Amino acid sequence: MKAKKGVFTADARKFGGKRKRFKEKAEAEAYLEEVRRAKRQGSAFLDPRETLQVDEAIFSFLKEQKMNVKLGLQGEGNLYNKTLAMKQFADIDYEGARVGRLRIGTIRSAQMQKIKNTFVEDCARRARSSTGLNTFVNIKWPTVIELFTHLIATDQVKANIPAALPKLRRDNTGPPRSRIAPAVVANIIEHVPRAYRLHAEFAACTGLRAGEQRALRWADLELNTERDESWVNVSRAVKKGEIIGPPKSKAGYRSVHIGPELVRDLREWRLAQPIEQRANDLVFPSDTGKVVAPDTWRNSAWEPALKASGEAHIRWHDLRHYYASVLLFDSKEEGENVARLLGHHSIAFTLATYGHWFKNNKRDEGVGARHEAALRGGRS
Repeated sequence: MKAKKGVFTADARKFGGKRKRFKEKAEAEAYLEEVRRAKRQGSAFLDPRETLQVDEAIFSFLKEQKMNVKLGLQGEGNLYNKTLAMKQFADIDYEGARVGRLRIGTIRSAQMQKIKNTFVEDCARRARSSTGLNTFVNIKWPTVIELFTHLIATDQVKANIPAALPKLRRDNTGPPRSRIAPAVVANIIEHVPRAYRLHAEFAACTGLRAGEQRALRWADLELNTERDESWVNVSRAVKKGEIIGPPKSKAGYRSVHIGPELVRDLREWRLAQPIEQRANDLVFPSDTGKVVAPDTWRNSAWEPALKASGEAHIRWHDLRHYYASVLLFDSKEEGENVARLLGHHSIAFTLATYGHWFKNNKRDEGVGARHEAALRGGRS
C-alpha cells in the first residue's frame, strides 16, 4: 500500500483484486483484507460496483440455457418461459430505474424483497386469473433464483448474494385434481359444433397437448383399419410465438395408440377435408390450411359447448387430464406407462400430478376387504 498526497493506493492485483485508491488508510487496508480473505477462501473477488448489470447477467444466463436446449437437457418451451421471465424481471421499475440497469453485486436483501413484491404486483396485473400468480410461483421467481445460482457458479457474484433472494412458499394445501367423469366429457363433446367435434374427441382419446395437436400432420398418423394397430406419432408441437418445433422435451416424442372408431372418423375427415386446407398436410388446420390460432378451439368450440351442455367449467387442456384418468381408472395402467403416453419428462412429475388417483389402480384392489378379514380374524 502506497500513500501520496493524502491518497492511499491499495494494489490487490496479485490476490485477484484490483489496484484502487482511497482517501482513508483504513479503507485501503479493509479493501486489501477483504481481497486476501476471498483469496484464502478460494473464491474470486469482485467489487460489487463493478459486477455485471442485470441485463448482462441475464444475457449470460440465457446463453447457457440455450446450450441446455441443444444438449437436450430442457425443452424449447422451458427456454421460452425463462426468457419471458427474465425480460419481465429486468423491466421492473425499482425506484425510478430499470432493474436491468442495476449492478448484480449491489443488490441486497431489502432491495430484493421490494423488487419481488413489485414483480408479484406486475404478474397480478397481467393475469386474468390465479393462473398468472401460479406461473410466478412455479416459473418466474424460480428462474430469478436460477439466474443467481448461475452467477455464483461462474464467479460473477460472491456466494452470499443469493441469500438476498426471498424464497417462495408454495401452497400445496388445496384439494387434489378431481377426476372428470366420462359422462361429463361425452356431454360436452356432444354439444361441440360439428365442425370442431372431431378435434375435441381426438384430444380426449389421445391426451395430446393442444400445441402437439395443432402441429399434427397426416404423415404423423398410421391409420390401419384392418387391424387394431393405429398410432399417432408425436414429433412436433406449436411453440409460443406460433413456431413449430420439437415437443416439450425428449419424452414428448412418443406414439399413442388410437381405437377403431377414431380411426374411422379420421379417415372420413381426410377424404372430406376441403382442398384449401390441405396445403401443409395438417390434420386440424385453419380454414386456409395454416396452423390454427391458439384460441380458436376454445372460443369457437369449447366455450359454446360448455354453455349449451350446462356442465361445470373445465378447460380444453382438461381433456388431457381426462385421458390420464381413463388410463388410470379404466385401463389401470401403471405409472411408468402413463408417464410415457402423456409425454412427461419423468414419472415423478406424473406421480406429483396424478398420484392421488393411483389408489384406484390394480395394486390397491381388495385392500379394504383384506383389512376387514384380518380384523375379524383377530376377534375370533
